Amino acid sequence: MKSRIALWTAPILALALVTGCGTAAATTSSSSTSSSSASSGSSGGTSSSTPVLRVVKNSQLGNILVNSQGMTVYRFTGDKKNHSTVYGANAALWPPVLVKPGVSLSVGPGVTGKVGETARSTGKEQLTYNGIPLYTYSADTTAGQTSGNGVLKKWYVVRPSETFSSNPVIGSSKDSSSSSTSSGW
Repeated sequence: MKSRIALWTAPILALALVTGCGTAAATTSSSSTSSSSASSGSSGGTSSSTPVLRVVKNSQLGNILVNSQGMTVYRFTGDKKNHSTVYGANAALWPPVLVKPGVSLSVGPGVTGKVGETARSTGKEQLTYNGIPLYTYSADTTAGQTSGNGVLKKWYVVRPSETFSSNPVIGSSKDSSSSSTSSGW
């Protein structure tokens, strides 16, 4: 019974909080493809030899991007190119993938898009992919889960071929615990 409640809590909380996604101060953007550390808003950084983004094969959604800890990265369709609109309680539910200042960015094999960063109104730098601000989902508790895909029809996993103007991945991720990945995550 508790697990059923837990499965429904995050989407209901997301629904209640979606109106709290406001716009923030203007952002700036820069791009790179060399070597860095990035982390979700809720966890520590990674070593500089670890790519900030990797491609993994999900059994239901195909190739998707994950961060340096193997957690699925998402896009919010309400964002602007290189500009996050997710702050406050929404940023707690959907932590932005943050970049340590002054560190170059590196990516794993198969990541073919432009990796960059955008300044958040909080003063921190958020990782972007082809201009898409990237987030993790707090309800994803293990690497490779995709339980945030399709939430409120506004949150979607990011494919390696995705651009800011492309349609997001739409597919089932309800059985996200059985997702497989190609890099051991």
